Amino acid sequence: MTVAAPSFATTSVRPVRVGGFDASFRYAEDRDLMIRLREHGVGIDVLAHIVLLRRYHGENMTAPENRPEVHPLTRSLKGKLDRQRGRPGRTA
Repeated sequence: MTVAAPSFATTSVRPVRVGGFDASFRYAEDRDLMIRLREHGVGIDVLAHIVLLRRYHGENMTAPENRPEVHPLTRSLKGKLDRQRGRPGRTA
């Protein structure tokens, strides 16, 4: 099973408090934001029914042939670990 998280709903205040979308990500900026929201105690609920249909084709920015060698989520997860360890870097 594949779980895609291309959209979510929240108040506008929460994303602003954690720094909003990081524009330096070419894609996966939504996942990075959700990781930072979770770090700040925002809960995530998953709906039991389909609310989105996504069309995949070779022109998708995230199609396998268009992806970089290292997924941007790697950088996001490293940032999370750095914040947990108290290392310098993005603090949002």
